[in-house]
Amino acid sequence: MRWRSNNKQTSETKQERNNHRLLNPEPFLCQCGSLPAVEKTTHPDSGKPGYYAVHCQCGNHSIFAKQIYKAVLDWNIKPISQDPDRLSCPGLSLDDLSLHDALEVVREAQERLGMVLNDKERPQLPPDQWHFLKAKHSWYQMLITVAKRRLKRLETTQPKLNYG
Repeated sequence: MRWRSNNKQTSETKQERNNHRLLNPEPFLCQCGSLPAVEKTTHPDSGKPGYYAVHCQCGNHSIFAKQIYKAVLDWNIKPISQDPDRLSCPGLSLDDLSLHDALEVVREAQERLGMVLNDKERPQLPPDQWHFLKAKHSWYQMLITVAKRRLKRLETTQPKLNYG
């Protein structure tokens, strides 16, 4: 019994880490090479407090969003950020996959999650669980965009073989 208890505790800790990372992702490096900062600020148009944005010292920035994950994932999805060497997402194992396979795994996960989010007959979810699902969906969108961008870059840098 003790083993199960420890195993469950470890599992919950991993889930808590995944949830924390879902809502607090790390911004990718800026194209200028600097690490941008996530800042809590006021919205520049409305002046309302409580917004987050990713800012780089070179002047590049993300959208202003009420949730940290939205601002950071917006930054990460833009071409002003440098794509990481490997794709990662809390709750998905992408480490040992090729870029094509990772893209397929993320697309399938996004499709399954989209069905849950759009299911009008699903049971009512608690707000925090709904928030995590929406964050996960945003992560999937970001990863798909980044993977496609990397694949396109690889296609343009690969030499064309001429068999004629």
